[in-house]
Amino acid sequence: MNRLVYDDLNQTLYLKNLATLETVDTQKASETVQDFVQRVGQKENSNIKLNFNDNIILGKQMLEDNVYRGVVMEGIPATYAQTLEIIHNVPIDSGLRPSQINEIVSLKRAWDYVLNKENFIVACDNIHLDFIKKIHTMIGANMESLKQDQIGNLRITPIYVGGVKKHDFGIPHSLEIEQELKSLNKVIDPVIRAFKLFLYLCKKQMFRDGNKRTANLTANYLLIQAGCGILSINEDLVSDFKLLLIDWYENSNEVDIMNFLLNKCYIYNHAGKAFIE
Repeated sequence: MNRLVYDDLNQTLYLKNLATLETVDTQKASETVQDFVQRVGQKENSNIKLNFNDNIILGKQMLEDNVYRGVVMEGIPATYAQTLEIIHNVPIDSGLRPSQINEIVSLKRAWDYVLNKENFIVACDNIHLDFIKKIHTMIGANMESLKQDQIGNLRITPIYVGGVKKHDFGIPHSLEIEQELKSLNKVIDPVIRAFKLFLYLCKKQMFRDGNKRTANLTANYLLIQAGCGILSINEDLVSDFKLLLIDWYENSNEVDIMNFLLNKCYIYNHAGKAFIE
């Protein structure tokens, strides 16, 4: 498979041979992600881009995986099977704290919001602070580490991020954030815009906790609205991702983490093709 190349100089994602795919009626509950990918990939032109409806379908089919990957990212000691039972409201004796179970439920509800067609504003692909706060309110609703007045509100105290030694995260200010978001919203390519927003929100550490989860859901909202795939960090890549994230925090090395995300964590079309070297 050809690699995506992210170039720090021109900040461009190069695409090749992308064709528009007509809406496909695949509302079959029994169809797996793998079946969906294989079936649509067998079309005459396999280098095809998702559209909005297909992206919603793929996101819903990946819902369980994406919730579990968020669980692993945050170090919640739940197995995949336990995660499925929790999000499907099956009573279990998991050994997890009630707060940890509630965090998994909150993450699932946030994904439900992002995958609900009614929550997408037509012809509006800009992200504003109020929307990010709304996502955090859903993510943080049951987080043991957050007080009630910290949910959906910018933090007002310093923060420490494990493993980071050379970066001062500072106190976030709404006016500054809105200006920075305004600049990010000007990035033309929707994939690059979503990924840059993800990295920005991780590094900005706007909230007392739940920043990576909020960043991931917000970036995926943008990707889905544009019909441009899903950002999903598999559990076996979490350690590598966190090392690159620290490098991004401390040294502003965007190139390495962008290429990592684009090539290993980005489900961008049905056939898994379409990019040049």
